[in-house]
Amino acid sequence: MSDPVDPLGMPKRARVPSRVVAIVIFVVAASSLLEARLAAAGCGCKKAPPAVAYVRPSVTWSGAPLNLFHEKLAPGSAYRVRFTSSSGTTAEVVGTAVDRRDLADGAVKTHLTVAVPGLPLGPAAIEVLDAGDVPVLAVPDEDFTVAPAPVALPASMGANRFDGHRAAIGRDGTVYVSADLSALREARTLDLYGKGLPLGFELDGVAFYNTQGVLMQLLDQPMAGLVTFDTIEGGRFDSTRLRYFRHEFETYFLAHGERATHAIDPADPEWHVDGTPHVDHDHLIVALAGRWKDGVARAPGATAPFTLVLTPISEKAAPRP
Repeated sequence: MSDPVDPLGMPKRARVPSRVVAIVIFVVAASSLLEARLAAAGCGCKKAPPAVAYVRPSVTWSGAPLNLFHEKLAPGSAYRVRFTSSSGTTAEVVGTAVDRRDLADGAVKTHLTVAVPGLPLGPAAIEVLDAGDVPVLAVPDEDFTVAPAPVALPASMGANRFDGHRAAIGRDGTVYVSADLSALREARTLDLYGKGLPLGFELDGVAFYNTQGVLMQLLDQPMAGLVTFDTIEGGRFDSTRLRYFRHEFETYFLAHGERATHAIDPADPEWHVDGTPHVDHDHLIVALAGRWKDGVARAPGATAPFTLVLTPISEKAAPRP
């Protein structure tokens, strides 16, 4: 096992600097008809694998699975995993290590997979202990962040307002908001912004990841009709609005049906039965390298409450960006 990689488990070119704000959304699948056009970003399950790391993903919410890796983990052995929030709150879960293929490089490795326990939002350190309470792995809180539970976006069009929402702020100042777009299958233009969140960002500061740690999209690569940014009027505490065109993903779902070309392996949902990797398009992490427009730095933990606005617009009704 190599040394731990970037704290976000991301390629170095996509790292988010300390001044950044990141928002988590989840975007789904690419149509096979658009694969040639978006080849640079990769569509469907044709994505570059996630980076090798001791913890993956580096940000997710309570209840979601988390993979831990270390050469000292023994398959079949049980381990206690202790999480310590930056606020001092601790929680423990127990898991058993198993050998299976690693999505990062396809090699068989020992995985310790556990569900993230209920913890305050923000940075959390992780310690893995064996049956004799001997530490096996220690992950600093700069390498893992507890995100808020995802908001579910319905298939119907129109503004969806999530009042009183709180985002998580990582140790480096990155901010995370979670959403679930698994109900959406038709092509849509998506508007996203935070009312009461003084966040400003630009095109070259946006990168999409999924909860497997896979890089899904970089927006600093020119792609006509893909994305635009607007400043929302009505107060200095409003964020920039991201308007993103998401192509249809009915093709993706059909390809993953039973006995279809990308049917998921029931023994390991990170792989297809044909041995190719499965990439989750229902849950994405969008990292926004931005600025606090009011000039006030935020401490790691949770943001103040704001209104998260997510609006699906019919591609027929909305002008392309």
